[in-house]
Amino acid sequence: MLALLIGCLGLIAGLRLIAADGESAGQGIVHTVPTPVASTNEGCTNFARYWMVDSGVGVSAETIEALGNCRQAADGTWFVPTDPRDPRLPPEALLTQEERQETAAERAEILSEIAALEATMPQTLRRWLNEMYDPIPRAMTGHIRDGFRIGVRRGRYTRLIQAFLMDPRREALANYVGWIMGRRIAAYEDFLATCLRDKDLAYLENACRGVEDQLSIRFPPFPWDLKDPLMLDAYFAAQLRENAAEPAATPASE
Repeated sequence: MLALLIGCLGLIAGLRLIAADGESAGQGIVHTVPTPVASTNEGCTNFARYWMVDSGVGVSAETIEALGNCRQAADGTWFVPTDPRDPRLPPEALLTQEERQETAAERAEILSEIAALEATMPQTLRRWLNEMYDPIPRAMTGHIRDGFRIGVRRGRYTRLIQAFLMDPRREALANYVGWIMGRRIAAYEDFLATCLRDKDLAYLENACRGVEDQLSIRFPPFPWDLKDPLMLDAYFAAQLRENAAEPAATPASE
């Protein structure tokens, strides 16, 4: 647990380096996938098909899933889940009733800390985030309005949450944020390595690298993502599966 907390704090501390309000910080303009207007599920299909097949890059489905909110069903179709119990989700992503009870206290603690985070927001930042938010999710980018310039807003939110999470009392939320960011960064690094390995596809390098900013890979999740029941379930499922896979400690011999 100590190692996990140290890793999370390392991610949080690293946010200071990318949260400046300089020109580069204002570059973040969220776009949907580079296709005609489509439904959210069609957007997921188009994004996945392009990077997995059409472009020749060959990104894995697991990487696509870890980058954003799109998921692949058992029949190969792509979708954005509508509920934590969405039957299209794989069994390992679902929590049993017993697991929900087991994680209920920590879930409540995380949600309480998110509420405390929101209570510290200046009115201007709160208004900015409300302007960004769209209740209808977009493929990969989530609840951010199309074409919305998020750079300055994202930078100021990053500085706020960084300061908030440095408080030792916020360990539960820090672990949660660290897990989300660590998962997305690892997926992006795999995505980029896959993109750059074929010299014949060098013309795609800028597009590949652009995904990092377009999907806010190295930035903390916005409050609506943190409160998303699907994200919380994914976090607890990952922790439970990881703990179950760890070998039991061998008693010390006398």
